[in-house]
Amino acid sequence: RFENLRPATQSQNLANTGLKNGNRSGFKGVNWDGRRKKWIARLGHRKKNRYLGGFDDPAEAHAAYLAAAREVFGEFACGG
Repeated sequence: RFENLRPATQSQNLANTGLKNGNRSGFKGVNWDGRRKKWIARLGHRKKNRYLGGFDDPAEAHAAYLAAAREVFGEFACGG
């Protein structure tokens, strides 16, 4: 119902999306960097990509993404 919706900006709505089609890691914000042989965590915000680090395990990269997403997006953060 309309009464159950919370007000949100477009940026907040985009932060609250799930996994994209073709995601190979199974985690939002985590990609494989074949050159470095690491899982890379990135967070997109205000038309910029924030590099969160390279990790040996995709779950570690996802944990870094979640921490940064909670900091930036608050209640609108979605782990995918």
